[in-house]
Amino acid sequence: MSEKVQHESANNKGKRSGTRWNFGMICFAYICAFTSLQAVTSLQSSINTDKNVGLNSVAITYGTSLVTSLLFTTSLGYIFGYKWSIVGGQFGILVYVASNMYPKQWLMYSTAVICGSLRACLSMAQNSYVAALANDESENDDDAEIKTRKYFGIFLTAFQSVLRNTPKTTNTNSTQCGANYLTSEHQMQDDNHQLISQKTIYILYSIFSGIICVSIVLTIIFLVQRRDNKKDDDSQGLLRKSLNHTLSTLKTSINPNNLLLIPLGFWSISAETFFMGAFTNHQNAKQRVIIIHGSAISPGIINRHWYKWLQTELSKLDIDALAPAMPDEREAKDSIWIPYLINNLNVKENDILVGHSSGAMAILRLCEQMKIKGLILVSAGYDKNDKNQLYNWNTIKSNTQWIEQFHSSDDPFTPVDSSRHIAKEVQSIYHEFNDRNHFLCPDFPDIINVIKRHCQLS
Repeated sequence: MSEKVQHESANNKGKRSGTRWNFGMICFAYICAFTSLQAVTSLQSSINTDKNVGLNSVAITYGTSLVTSLLFTTSLGYIFGYKWSIVGGQFGILVYVASNMYPKQWLMYSTAVICGSLRACLSMAQNSYVAALANDESENDDDAEIKTRKYFGIFLTAFQSVLRNTPKTTNTNSTQCGANYLTSEHQMQDDNHQLISQKTIYILYSIFSGIICVSIVLTIIFLVQRRDNKKDDDSQGLLRKSLNHTLSTLKTSINPNNLLLIPLGFWSISAETFFMGAFTNHQNAKQRVIIIHGSAISPGIINRHWYKWLQTELSKLDIDALAPAMPDEREAKDSIWIPYLINNLNVKENDILVGHSSGAMAILRLCEQMKIKGLILVSAGYDKNDKNQLYNWNTIKSNTQWIEQFHSSDDPFTPVDSSRHIAKEVQSIYHEFNDRNHFLCPDFPDIINVIKRHCQLS
């Protein structure tokens, strides 16, 4: 009798040890997967801003999670069991996180659907697994309730550890919020404006993906399979039960009161991301001015004349000013400068572009292809008899809200007649001087006044 008691005691001790081990694996898997996912979600409003692909993908994940929770989680839990539902959810999160290395619309949206669907199964399986572990350790019905509260209390501690994973420092520079708040080790410095390099992005998402991969491997190796079905249930029995549960869920959800809870549930889990996105977009909504220098025989023209001075003065007005060093500054070929403006400087419709000499002609050419808020042309000139320099003036005029020009009649490089011709074609506000040469001066207050007037700054 004594040996039997000792044997049962040893079995119970081993069972409790296995229960705690599985519970620890559940918490570990949750922390790894959702810490990475939460970090990536928080960065969507500041990294993947083109066409709002980042925030749209977040909305897709929450939407598909909602649909999957209503229709498929119970079925998948019955068919695959809790262990493989958890692994599938981790894999879905991994796919979405990794897709951020190549943030194209088609890829981000498709992986968001996969992530949202499998994440719902992950949440269902983890909660069900925790409840099953609590029941395993309980000895009676009263004890079961206590154990369930204890296990879920510990599990929610892991949940809070994800939500509390926030920076311990603050940065008051509004141009370096969101993804721009990173150490400068792997950043690309473009004058005074910081852009996140692809190297940094690859390192960041590789780390997140690696964390999830580790949790997947450990879950597969150490987590014991569980499911809410009897051992004698065959595949047809599992499908029948899963279908019954799905229909039962649908019948419950179509209740008018329950239907009203669906948008509330969606918003409660997605609100934080969109509030963060609204904050980041507000911080990044400052007027941006891009200053494009002219061509030069000797390198380093960006550090000469009035370009850097203008950038500094505009920054004092809380304007996001860029004065980048353009490639091919000797010849300033459109085939190089236009793609650089679009792809590298990411010129947007709300930007103001300031161009000097060859830079002025480049932004006119760019304005043939896209809408731009305003253009400031300094010493713009071209040979209208050169077929390679033909411009679609009507398109340029319709693609911008306003154009202002500066020219000097004593300019030795660009004839004043060509600048007057441009002003006539695009109907710009034209400022002509007789003693400014090619505007190779150290400062240019006239441009400040133009920008302040159009931006309604005092």
